[in-house]
Amino acid sequence: MIRSFTGRLLRRTGAPPLPGPDTPLVAVGDIHGCDDRLGELLELIGAWLDAETRLVFLGDVVDRGPDSRAVIDRLMALAGAQPDRVEVLTGNHERMMLDFLAGEDPGGRWLANGGVQTLQSFGLEVPPAEGLAPGALEDLRTAARRAVGTARTGWLGARPLYVLSGDVVLVHAAWETRRSAERQDPAQLIWGSREFYRHRRSAPPWVVHGHVITRPARIEGTRIAIDSGAYLGGGLTAVRLVPGREPEFRTAGAPDPA
Repeated sequence: MIRSFTGRLLRRTGAPPLPGPDTPLVAVGDIHGCDDRLGELLELIGAWLDAETRLVFLGDVVDRGPDSRAVIDRLMALAGAQPDRVEVLTGNHERMMLDFLAGEDPGGRWLANGGVQTLQSFGLEVPPAEGLAPGALEDLRTAARRAVGTARTGWLGARPLYVLSGDVVLVHAAWETRRSAERQDPAQLIWGSREFYRHRRSAPPWVVHGHVITRPARIEGTRIAIDSGAYLGGGLTAVRLVPGREPEFRTAGAPDPA
C-alpha cells in the first residue's frame, strides 16, 4: 500500500520568482537502501515522468537501509535505459563506499556509517567492528570488491556531482551560490555547509538538495530540501519543477498525519 503526502506551497507577496529549469525536472531525495520506498515513489510519480521530463536522484542511494544492492541495480537499469532523461548524482555515502573499496578508508569509517547494511545486502556477513581481527578488515574489503563487482563500482564512480538546468541546481548537499559551477568545492557539494543551510536566499539559483533530513520536505527561500529520512520511516520524497509553476511534492511511505 502506498501512503503519500502531496503538497503545494502557496505563494506569498514578495516570494522569489518561480523556478525556471530548461525542461521539467523531477528530483528524488536520499534513498539510503530503501528499495521498497523507491518502487512506491516511482509508481506514485509515474504521471510526472513524460518524455520531456528529466529525473534526477540526488545521491546517498546506498547505506543504512536494507536493500542498497537492489537500489543500485534498479537505478543502473533506469539510467541505462534512458541516459538522456535519468541521472544519479554522487552523495557522501557513495564517496565513502568507493573510498572503502579502493582501500582509501583504512579505519573502516564507512562501515560505521551504514556500510555494514550495504554489504549485508550483497550477502556478506560483517562482524562487529570490535570483533575484527588484524587483517580481517582487508579480507572484508577484498570480499566487498568481489561482491559489489566492477560494473557497479565503475558506475558509482562515474556519477556527477550536480546537474544545472536553467536557474535550477540539483546537488546532493550544498551549493555556493556566489561561485560559478567551475569554482565549486567538490567536498561541499557532497558533505554540505552550515552556512548554506542557515542562509535564506530570495533570488535564484534555486538549489534542490538532500543530505540533511527535513520533515516535511520544504522550500526555504530558493532552497528546496527533500531528504525526508526514508530509512528512518519518514518516507521518500520527490519534487517536480516545471517552468513557470509552483514546485510540487510527493512522498511515498510517509507516516500517517497525526
